[in-house]
Amino acid sequence: MQKKMFVIKDLVTSLSHKNKDNTEAAMNASAVLIELIENEKTMELFLEKDAELVGTMMELATDPSNYSN
Repeated sequence: MQKKMFVIKDLVTSLSHKNKDNTEAAMNASAVLIELIENEKTMELFLEKDAELVGTMMELATDPSNYSN
């Protein structure tokens, strides 16, 4: 379970403006995250710790400096 959480966090990081040089990685990360969220067991990981991962994704989505991803 810890390995899966590490992978998910890495995918979320790929959506960050810090990864602006690799748009393809961001697009792939987005597609994989969508598939993972559709899986009920994985969705539980997104909701752990008061939905910390969901909060991080929302911050990235609303951050104006993250326009490239």
